[in-house]
Amino acid sequence: MNHVKRIASVCCLILSVNAGLTNKSFCQTEEIILVKPVTPITSVIKYSTAIVKNNLPYDGTLNGYLNDNKTFIKDFKALETVVFETNGYDSLHFFFDLPTSYVNKFIPVDNNEPFGFTISPVMQVSNFNMEVNNSDLKNLAGEKLYEIRILDDVDANRIEITPNSESSKYIEVWKIDSVDVIYQVRLKNKEQFVANLSEDYKKKWSKGGELKFDIGVILSENQVPGSEPVDYILYLKKNKKIKKSSS
Repeated sequence: MNHVKRIASVCCLILSVNAGLTNKSFCQTEEIILVKPVTPITSVIKYSTAIVKNNLPYDGTLNGYLNDNKTFIKDFKALETVVFETNGYDSLHFFFDLPTSYVNKFIPVDNNEPFGFTISPVMQVSNFNMEVNNSDLKNLAGEKLYEIRILDDVDANRIEITPNSESSKYIEVWKIDSVDVIYQVRLKNKEQFVANLSEDYKKKWSKGGELKFDIGVILSENQVPGSEPVDYILYLKKNKKIKKSSS
């Protein structure tokens, strides 16, 4: 390997990587491998699964630090690819107790940023309303109303999307893409939609009155402590039926 150098040392060689703990020193001829101790394969972010490659031909120990409190995570083998959960640690400590020296490597753990999302509605939205004419509403039964794409620095598939208590009467949420993580929100089919209408709404509809249906959703991240659900507000507004003027 190009990045590995072997050095013969005769007297009082001290090996130290990212100084942290007391080093051992020795006075003897010894062949030492100078190489970056570990290499992150993935991003190292709180509350996620991280993968780090041990580059040394020695076993080691991994500890996590939070507010200066050390927690043992796991032991790992020489040249092992180490997979572990970062939990809420501030930093990670990779420790190697070599025959002639200590090797320490600290890796900071980045914060888990709040997820984001984009909305793609099938029609224009104004003041939280998607407006349809009285006669057009029935044509939307079972059809797509909008799509939501989830954006996250760890794993967008961990974000859950569900109807709220009111919109559950009128919509269904389908996950249509697990790679780009896209959800589709559809109006229930005609039978389900009509069955969930209140008697008051049925009367207003029969008279051509204006109606608003909650079609919003709740987006939640359950694996990050303290993460608040996002309530996306949207309504399907049926405009009042226009009466034909008599000539």
